[in-house]
Amino acid sequence: MDIKKIMKEYYNVIKIPTSSLRRRPDFLIIGAQKSGTTSLFSFIAQHPDCRMPSKKEIHYFDLNYSKGLKWYLAHFPLYNGKITGEATPYYLFHPDVPSRVKELFSDIKIIVILRNPIDRAYSHFQMERRNKREVIPDFFEAICQEEIRLSEAYNKGMIQNQKFIHQHKSYLSRGLYYTQLKRWYNLFDSNNIVVFIYEDFFDNPSKYFKRICDHLNLPYTEKIKFSTLNKGDYNPSISLEEHNHLKEFFIADIRNLDSELGIKTNWF
Repeated sequence: MDIKKIMKEYYNVIKIPTSSLRRRPDFLIIGAQKSGTTSLFSFIAQHPDCRMPSKKEIHYFDLNYSKGLKWYLAHFPLYNGKITGEATPYYLFHPDVPSRVKELFSDIKIIVILRNPIDRAYSHFQMERRNKREVIPDFFEAICQEEIRLSEAYNKGMIQNQKFIHQHKSYLSRGLYYTQLKRWYNLFDSNNIVVFIYEDFFDNPSKYFKRICDHLNLPYTEKIKFSTLNKGDYNPSISLEEHNHLKEFFIADIRNLDSELGIKTNWF
Protein backbone atom coordinates (compact mmCIF):
# COMPACT_ATOMS: atom_id res chain seq x y z
CA MET A 1 0.00 0.00 0.00
CA ASP A 2 1.47 3.36 -1.09
CA ILE A 3 0.44 5.69 1.77
CA LYS A 4 1.90 8.77 0.09
CA LYS A 5 -0.08 8.10 -3.09
CA ILE A 6 -3.28 7.56 -1.10
CA MET A 7 -2.80 10.80 0.87
CA LYS A 8 -2.09 12.76 -2.32
CA GLU A 9 -5.28 11.44 -3.86
CA TYR A 10 -7.20 12.27 -0.67
CA TYR A 11 -6.04 15.91 -0.86
CA ASN A 12 -6.69 16.19 -4.60
CA VAL A 13 -10.17 14.68 -4.51
CA ILE A 14 -11.58 15.72 -1.14
CA LYS A 15 -9.64 18.46 0.62
CA ILE A 16 -8.38 20.81 -2.10
CA PRO A 17 -11.84 21.24 -3.71
CA THR A 18 -13.14 22.40 -0.30
CA SER A 19 -10.26 24.81 0.38
CA SER A 20 -12.52 27.87 0.04
CA LEU A 21 -14.63 26.52 2.93
CA ARG A 22 -11.68 26.11 5.24
CA ARG A 23 -10.47 28.54 7.85
CA ARG A 24 -7.36 30.48 6.99
CA PRO A 25 -4.60 30.31 9.59
CA ASP A 26 -4.89 32.81 12.44
CA PHE A 27 -1.33 32.25 13.67
CA LEU A 28 2.03 30.80 12.76
CA ILE A 29 4.62 29.38 15.14
CA ILE A 30 7.72 30.11 13.06
CA GLY A 31 10.49 28.71 15.30
CA ALA A 32 13.15 28.48 16.35
CA GLN A 33 13.88 24.85 15.60
CA LYS A 34 14.72 22.68 18.66
CA SER A 35 13.18 25.32 20.92
CA GLY A 36 10.00 23.59 22.05
CA THR A 37 7.74 24.38 19.09
CA THR A 38 6.17 20.90 19.17
CA SER A 39 5.23 21.31 22.83
CA LEU A 40 4.00 24.85 22.24
CA PHE A 41 1.84 23.67 19.34
CA SER A 42 0.35 20.93 21.54
CA PHE A 43 -0.51 23.44 24.28
CA ILE A 44 -2.46 25.64 21.87
CA ALA A 45 -4.11 22.58 20.31
CA GLN A 46 -5.62 21.69 23.69
CA HIS A 47 -7.50 24.98 23.91
CA PRO A 48 -11.23 24.39 23.36
CA ASP A 49 -11.47 27.38 21.01
CA CYS A 50 -8.77 26.03 18.68
CA ARG A 51 -8.90 23.41 15.99
CA MET A 52 -5.58 22.52 14.44
CA PRO A 53 -4.58 21.46 10.90
CA SER A 54 -3.97 17.90 9.78
CA LYS A 55 -0.29 18.14 10.74
CA LYS A 56 1.97 20.47 12.69
CA GLU A 57 4.53 21.38 10.01
CA ILE A 58 2.95 22.07 6.63
CA HIS A 59 6.07 23.68 5.13
CA TYR A 60 4.03 25.66 2.63
CA PHE A 61 5.89 28.97 2.69
CA ASP A 62 9.32 27.33 2.47
CA LEU A 63 9.34 23.93 0.69
CA ASN A 64 5.87 23.66 -0.87
CA TYR A 65 5.09 27.20 -2.03
CA SER A 66 4.80 26.13 -5.67
CA LYS A 67 1.81 23.91 -4.77
CA GLY A 68 -0.41 26.95 -4.35
CA LEU A 69 -2.72 28.43 -1.76
CA LYS A 70 -5.53 25.89 -2.27
CA TRP A 71 -3.11 23.08 -1.40
CA TYR A 72 -2.10 24.97 1.76
CA LEU A 73 -5.63 25.73 2.93
CA ALA A 74 -6.63 22.11 2.36
CA HIS A 75 -4.66 21.22 5.50
CA PHE A 76 -6.87 23.37 7.75
CA PRO A 77 -10.26 22.53 9.27
CA LEU A 78 -13.56 23.55 7.76
CA TYR A 79 -14.65 26.92 9.04
CA ASN A 80 -16.43 26.52 12.37
CA GLY A 81 -15.57 29.70 14.28
CA LYS A 82 -12.57 28.22 16.08
CA ILE A 83 -9.11 29.55 15.36
CA THR A 84 -6.36 27.56 13.71
CA GLY A 85 -2.68 27.81 12.85
CA GLU A 86 0.44 25.80 12.18
CA ALA A 87 4.04 25.46 13.36
CA THR A 88 6.91 25.17 10.88
CA PRO A 89 10.25 26.12 12.51
CA TYR A 90 12.00 26.48 9.15
CA TYR A 91 9.86 29.57 8.49
CA LEU A 92 12.03 31.65 10.81
CA PHE A 93 15.24 30.77 9.01
CA HIS A 94 14.12 30.67 5.37
CA PRO A 95 14.74 34.16 3.88
CA ASP A 96 11.78 34.12 1.47
CA VAL A 97 9.08 33.21 3.98
CA PRO A 98 8.28 36.60 5.62
CA SER A 99 7.37 38.30 2.32
CA ARG A 100 5.32 35.30 1.19
CA VAL A 101 3.34 35.30 4.42
CA LYS A 102 2.85 39.06 4.32
CA GLU A 103 1.43 38.91 0.79
CA LEU A 104 -1.27 36.40 1.78
CA PHE A 105 -1.90 37.00 5.50
CA SER A 106 -0.83 40.52 6.42
CA ASP A 107 -2.54 40.48 9.85
CA ILE A 108 -1.59 36.98 10.95
CA LYS A 109 -0.28 36.48 14.48
CA ILE A 110 3.35 35.35 14.71
CA ILE A 111 4.68 33.30 17.65
CA VAL A 112 8.41 32.80 18.21
CA ILE A 113 10.29 30.87 20.88
CA LEU A 114 14.06 31.23 21.15
CA ARG A 115 16.52 28.95 22.91
CA ASN A 116 20.11 29.55 24.00
CA PRO A 117 21.75 29.32 20.55
CA ILE A 118 24.60 27.12 21.77
CA ASP A 119 22.21 24.56 23.27
CA ARG A 120 20.01 24.84 20.20
CA ALA A 121 22.91 24.18 17.82
CA TYR A 122 24.06 21.13 19.75
CA SER A 123 20.51 19.75 19.96
CA HIS A 124 20.10 20.35 16.22
CA PHE A 125 23.33 18.46 15.49
CA GLN A 126 22.27 15.54 17.67
CA MET A 127 18.91 15.36 15.89
CA GLU A 128 20.57 15.26 12.47
CA ARG A 129 22.92 12.52 13.65
CA ARG A 130 20.02 10.57 15.14
CA ASN A 131 18.09 10.83 11.87
CA LYS A 132 21.20 9.85 9.87
CA ARG A 133 21.25 13.12 7.94
CA GLU A 134 24.65 14.18 9.28
CA VAL A 135 27.73 12.12 8.37
CA ILE A 136 30.23 14.14 10.41
CA PRO A 137 30.42 12.54 13.88
CA ASP A 138 31.95 15.48 15.75
CA PHE A 139 29.90 18.57 16.59
CA PHE A 140 32.76 21.07 16.39
CA GLU A 141 33.94 19.68 13.08
CA ALA A 142 30.40 19.97 11.68
CA ILE A 143 30.05 23.61 12.65
CA CYS A 144 33.48 24.36 11.18
CA GLN A 145 32.15 22.98 7.86
CA GLU A 146 28.92 24.96 8.03
CA GLU A 147 30.05 28.11 6.24
CA ILE A 148 31.37 26.10 3.29
CA ARG A 149 28.22 24.00 3.10
CA LEU A 150 25.83 26.95 3.23
CA SER A 151 27.81 29.13 0.83
CA GLU A 152 27.49 26.35 -1.73
CA ALA A 153 23.76 26.22 -1.11
CA TYR A 154 23.32 29.97 -1.63
CA ASN A 155 25.66 30.09 -4.65
CA LYS A 156 23.76 27.31 -6.40
CA GLY A 157 20.44 29.07 -6.07
CA MET A 158 18.83 26.82 -3.45
CA ILE A 159 18.01 23.95 -5.80
CA GLN A 160 16.60 20.86 -4.11
CA ASN A 161 19.84 19.37 -2.77
CA GLN A 162 21.02 22.75 -1.51
CA LYS A 163 17.65 23.35 0.19
CA PHE A 164 18.30 20.19 2.19
CA ILE A 165 21.72 21.48 3.25
CA HIS A 166 20.28 24.90 4.14
CA GLN A 167 17.56 23.33 6.25
CA HIS A 168 19.49 20.57 7.99
CA LYS A 169 23.15 21.65 8.28
CA SER A 170 22.63 25.21 9.55
CA TYR A 171 23.62 24.63 13.17
CA LEU A 172 25.06 28.08 13.94
CA SER A 173 23.18 30.14 11.36
CA ARG A 174 19.79 29.21 12.79
CA GLY A 175 20.91 30.67 16.11
CA LEU A 176 21.48 34.15 14.67
CA TYR A 177 18.04 35.17 15.81
CA TYR A 178 18.28 38.94 15.36
CA THR A 179 19.18 38.54 11.70
CA GLN A 180 16.15 36.30 11.16
CA LEU A 181 13.63 38.20 13.28
CA LYS A 182 14.52 41.52 11.70
CA ARG A 183 13.05 40.28 8.42
CA TRP A 184 9.72 39.71 10.17
CA TYR A 185 9.73 42.98 12.12
CA ASN A 186 10.45 44.86 8.89
CA LEU A 187 7.20 43.56 7.37
CA PHE A 188 4.78 43.00 10.25
CA ASP A 189 3.49 45.25 12.99
CA SER A 190 5.34 44.44 16.22
CA ASN A 191 1.95 43.91 17.92
CA ASN A 192 1.47 40.88 15.66
CA ILE A 193 4.67 39.24 16.89
CA VAL A 194 5.25 37.70 20.31
CA VAL A 195 8.62 36.27 21.32
CA PHE A 196 9.29 33.86 24.19
CA ILE A 197 12.53 32.63 25.68
CA TYR A 198 12.62 28.82 25.83
CA GLU A 199 14.31 28.61 29.23
CA ASP A 200 11.77 30.99 30.82
CA PHE A 201 8.74 29.51 29.08
CA PHE A 202 9.30 25.92 30.14
CA ASP A 203 10.24 26.93 33.66
CA ASN A 204 6.72 28.34 34.08
CA PRO A 205 4.58 27.38 31.05
CA SER A 206 1.22 28.34 32.56
CA LYS A 207 2.42 31.92 33.10
CA TYR A 208 3.54 32.34 29.50
CA PHE A 209 0.57 30.48 28.07
CA LYS A 210 -1.58 33.32 29.38
CA ARG A 211 0.40 35.65 27.12
CA ILE A 212 -0.26 33.35 24.17
CA CYS A 213 -3.98 33.42 24.92
CA ASP A 214 -3.90 37.23 25.05
CA HIS A 215 -1.95 37.34 21.79
CA LEU A 216 -4.51 35.12 20.05
CA ASN A 217 -7.52 36.79 21.72
CA LEU A 218 -8.44 33.58 23.50
CA PRO A 219 -9.84 33.19 27.02
CA TYR A 220 -7.31 31.60 29.34
CA THR A 221 -7.99 28.02 30.41
CA GLU A 222 -6.37 25.99 33.17
CA LYS A 223 -7.12 22.68 31.45
CA ILE A 224 -3.87 22.59 29.47
CA LYS A 225 -1.44 19.72 30.16
CA PHE A 226 2.03 21.21 29.90
CA SER A 227 3.97 18.13 28.86
CA THR A 228 7.31 18.53 27.05
CA LEU A 229 7.25 16.71 23.70
CA ASN A 230 9.81 15.69 21.08
CA LYS A 231 12.71 15.90 23.50
CA GLY A 232 15.88 14.32 22.12
CA ASP A 233 17.70 11.68 24.13
CA TYR A 234 21.43 12.43 24.11
CA ASN A 235 24.25 13.18 26.49
CA PRO A 236 24.92 16.94 26.53
CA SER A 237 28.64 17.24 26.09
CA ILE A 238 30.41 20.33 24.87
CA SER A 239 33.84 21.46 26.04
CA LEU A 240 34.49 24.79 27.75
CA GLU A 241 36.69 25.80 24.81
CA GLU A 242 33.89 25.07 22.34
CA HIS A 243 31.37 26.91 24.52
CA ASN A 244 33.55 30.01 24.72
CA HIS A 245 34.16 29.95 20.98
CA LEU A 246 30.43 29.78 20.28
CA LYS A 247 29.67 32.47 22.84
CA GLU A 248 31.93 34.84 20.93
CA PHE A 249 30.20 33.87 17.69
CA PHE A 250 26.70 34.65 18.99
CA ILE A 251 27.28 37.54 21.39
CA ALA A 252 26.88 40.44 18.92
CA ASP A 253 23.62 39.02 17.52
CA ILE A 254 22.24 38.52 21.03
CA ARG A 255 23.09 42.10 21.97
CA ASN A 256 21.18 43.28 18.91
CA LEU A 257 18.15 41.29 20.07
CA ASP A 258 18.17 43.37 23.23
CA SER A 259 19.15 46.79 21.86
CA GLU A 260 17.22 46.73 18.59
CA LEU A 261 14.20 44.52 19.29
CA GLY A 262 13.96 44.75 23.09
CA ILE A 263 14.24 40.99 23.57
CA LYS A 264 16.12 40.14 26.79
CA THR A 265 17.60 36.66 26.94
CA ASN A 266 20.02 36.37 29.90
CA TRP A 267 21.86 33.53 28.12
CA PHE A 268 25.38 34.86 28.55
